[in-house]
Amino acid sequence: MNTTSGAIDAHWGAGQVYDFYKSLGRDGLDGKGGSMTSVVDVVYGGKAYDNAFWDGTKMVYGRASNGRSFASDLDVVGHEMTHGVTQHTAGLLYVNQSGAINEAMSDYLGNAIDVTASGTAMSDPDAGLLGEDLCPDKVPRDCALRDMNDGRRADRDFVSAPIDVDSGGVHLNSTIFSGALWDVREHIDPALADRIAYTALTQYFTPFTDFYSGRLAVLDAARALGADGKQLRAVRKAFDAHGIVKGWEKRQPHDADVLLDDILPASAPDVSGNHWVASTENWYSGAPEIHVGYVNDKGGDRSRVISEPATGSATENGVIGNTAPRISGGTVVWTRLTRVNPYWVNADVVKAKFDGTGPVTDLEPGGGMQGSPDIDGDTIVWTGDVPDGGTYDHSDLFMKKGDQDWVNLTPDSKVEAHAPRVSDGLIAFVHADRNNGYRLDVGAYRPATGELTVLKAGTGPDGDAQYPTAVDTNGHDVVWAESLYDYPTQLHAASADGSHDRVLVPAGTARTPYSPSITVNADYLVYSDYRGYYTDDYTQERAFPNLWMMPLSGSPATPVSCDAGGQEAPVLGTGRRVLWIDSTFGNTGLVTREARRTHC
Repeated sequence: MNTTSGAIDAHWGAGQVYDFYKSLGRDGLDGKGGSMTSVVDVVYGGKAYDNAFWDGTKMVYGRASNGRSFASDLDVVGHEMTHGVTQHTAGLLYVNQSGAINEAMSDYLGNAIDVTASGTAMSDPDAGLLGEDLCPDKVPRDCALRDMNDGRRADRDFVSAPIDVDSGGVHLNSTIFSGALWDVREHIDPALADRIAYTALTQYFTPFTDFYSGRLAVLDAARALGADGKQLRAVRKAFDAHGIVKGWEKRQPHDADVLLDDILPASAPDVSGNHWVASTENWYSGAPEIHVGYVNDKGGDRSRVISEPATGSATENGVIGNTAPRISGGTVVWTRLTRVNPYWVNADVVKAKFDGTGPVTDLEPGGGMQGSPDIDGDTIVWTGDVPDGGTYDHSDLFMKKGDQDWVNLTPDSKVEAHAPRVSDGLIAFVHADRNNGYRLDVGAYRPATGELTVLKAGTGPDGDAQYPTAVDTNGHDVVWAESLYDYPTQLHAASADGSHDRVLVPAGTARTPYSPSITVNADYLVYSDYRGYYTDDYTQERAFPNLWMMPLSGSPATPVSCDAGGQEAPVLGTGRRVLWIDSTFGNTGLVTREARRTHC
């Protein structure tokens, strides 16, 4: 349907969707006859919103660039409303494989509603297109948003996107699963195929269903509905044809060991000797937790949580998250977020033992806002502010050594500190000088002598000052990434006294539109390279951030890993041991390698 009024289109489409689900025994999106609300003609930034979405309570439709309402294409309406059904039933988590199935079910059932209402034959080559009616001036295939008949396979075509790209590829990978379901619809009675898909979604899927367990759930639903041997073979054949078979993830190229699998990383990990620490979101509460484990004792079942359980929420006071962990020996420090009233969240730096014994101790219990901690031996540093006369000052650099009281290392009211790192008696941080137009450089501070050296950032292509975005140190060298707005990032290094200043990776080599991650030890530098973002080509060939290692002596960089997916948030251990967040295995995991590759 297409009228000049998006409201009429949305109302008519909602009726078609309601009738379809009523035929399956469901009364509305919530199954209880609840209201189904649509909002049309929304704008964003003063312009027509060129998309549609389900916001958790209602359907929201914008208008395409040609003026046509997104509510004018029934498969779009069916897609968004099916997200509501999923929310009230399986609750498929919107990330990685479960998120791709979430999208796939909306694609399949939304399009099933469309072809049923229009009488489109399954043999029509355009029957599997989504959103093809939004562009009346184009042939359907040139307009469609997705095609469930694209033939993509999990074991060959799965896009290992990191979490910050399409929530781990929920749209990029959806047609793998929806394509298998559409194949089923093409080979058995479409009405039975729809009942199988609906029953799998509402009775057999869980929030964590992945591609292979989704296949098993669809087969279970088919058996429960009385499918015969021929029909069950059609289901198996369809999933086989799309590479959704047991162990398909292992067929992807990978060369790293998994330490913690199927996670939502909240911040970068850290490693000290054989101990690692990571902050990951709890799948149920969404509150970040601090996980610890052993590098040589692999497997998520052997990790444990040492942070306090979440007791607060958006409306209740209490701990609501733990992030930014760092580790040295048997001690872990991190930032703990605590809601103290409906309008305020405190951030405190706390420490605990790696083995989980003993209390979680607040390093500065007097209040204020602290974060970005680091630890080396018995020295802990962090940045933040401390309440002074009922107000909060700017971000200073704090240090606590052993049982001594904490001290403010940057008491000058015109100097701020950010992102500190400490190693072997040297603290490196982003140095912000309000005496000099808030110029950002790098500070190198030795507590033993009280000496502060400001290492100047380099200059951009037009001669303007670059600014540091990430800093690390090994106790002798200070390394930082520096960028100038839209210009490429370069990686800079110098000795703590300012000597031996050099550019390790010139601008244009580490082509990063955002701040790269960097990590150093005594001999090596590892950095992330986002060069794939420039191609906008979400394929396996270097489409996502990758990690590179180079000796601090300046020898050429080589890949850390040849994994096909996103490689982010690296941390160097001793020698060439690297841990990072990886998206190669069909989900997201904490992985490690102890040797770099020479080439991929």
